[in-house]
Amino acid sequence: MSRLTIDALGSLTVTQDNRPLAGLDTKKVRALLVLLALEGQRAHTRSELCGQLWPEHGERAARASLSQAVSQLRLALGDKGAERPFLLVSGDSIQINPEADVQLDVAVFLAAIHRAERHRHRSWRTCGACASDLERALALYRGDFLDHFFLSDSAPFEEWSALWRERLRARALSALERLAERAEWIGDFGLAGACATRMITLDPLSETARREQMRHLALNGEWAAAEAQFDQLRRMLSTEF
Repeated sequence: MSRLTIDALGSLTVTQDNRPLAGLDTKKVRALLVLLALEGQRAHTRSELCGQLWPEHGERAARASLSQAVSQLRLALGDKGAERPFLLVSGDSIQINPEADVQLDVAVFLAAIHRAERHRHRSWRTCGACASDLERALALYRGDFLDHFFLSDSAPFEEWSALWRERLRARALSALERLAERAEWIGDFGLAGACATRMITLDPLSETARREQMRHLALNGEWAAAEAQFDQLRRMLSTEF
């Protein structure tokens, strides 16, 4: 069975059987694929997809554009005549085939975090299984959701992607915070500081992350580095606010 891999954390990449998928020539086709994959548990009506991707077109023109995008996507995926196509297309709905082999990094990222959150243990600070799941999730987080991918003519899609971007970034920050606290608990102040540094990369204006980074540097005996971080934070806040 052919495997479709969609990596949307960071720059969007789409591969089929480990080869870049050709034929995704327009942003609308790529946006359609990501939207269907991320919400693959349900069918999307054509009217809904038209409103999401072609909001400024009339209904007739939007439906024609959607039909063309679906045809291009099916052709790129090799769906026509396939025994198990990636897309299920009916008269008024389109959905990712739940039986197709589709791997979406967002789904794997969230599943790893959910496992850590639901895992039963005496203390998550000492649970290696939870730490491993959080580390797996963060390894997938190459950057923000659909980084540098925009549809300037589609405000609904931009709002949708912005909501997902903020939601996923918040989950990554939470995972980093837990790993930093666990690292401090076991006395690995270098790792705790590295987690705080990555938190700052994701959210440069987070005073909490900056404070934790300084604290971990101090606990690790790096006083000069902690003071340098304080001066950097003071200058940044003065400039920004």
